[in-house]
Amino acid sequence: MAGYWLGPTTPEPVIPHFFYQEDIDGYEAFSKRILELEKANEDNHQILVLFTARSTRKTTDNEDENNMNSRGWDPDCNLFESVVEFLTIKREPRGWLLKVGIGTAFEWKDERKPFKTDPRLKITSVPTLLAWNTMKRISGFQAFQVENILVMLED
Repeated sequence: MAGYWLGPTTPEPVIPHFFYQEDIDGYEAFSKRILELEKANEDNHQILVLFTARSTRKTTDNEDENNMNSRGWDPDCNLFESVVEFLTIKREPRGWLLKVGIGTAFEWKDERKPFKTDPRLKITSVPTLLAWNTMKRISGFQAFQVENILVMLED
């Protein structure tokens, strides 16, 4: 399957997949929510986790500290998140998309950050999209090939 780069136009139409979308800020909130979903997921629905460069923590006087909808500090994350949101439009949900803010740019530089050290995650760059409890993972340059995202959405 040939890949293509996301540009100003999409060369071919894509079929949206449907997911509940949740914004989560930080490792502790992520860990708590993923445990809840694992226990409640009797039908074995897909859980996608998008780690992105966002935080609800206020970093300047002009920011709203409770706004997870604001754009993050990394432009690649902003673009990738928009594409993933488009492909997981909310209608008849068949899984979850957890959009996890990894913190500020300063916090991300800390090599001891739990997102980097947790053996289930081992996040080395953002954006990273992973299908929970599978080996499917997209990060780096792979994030900008639509086919890679569509493969992640397959059950």
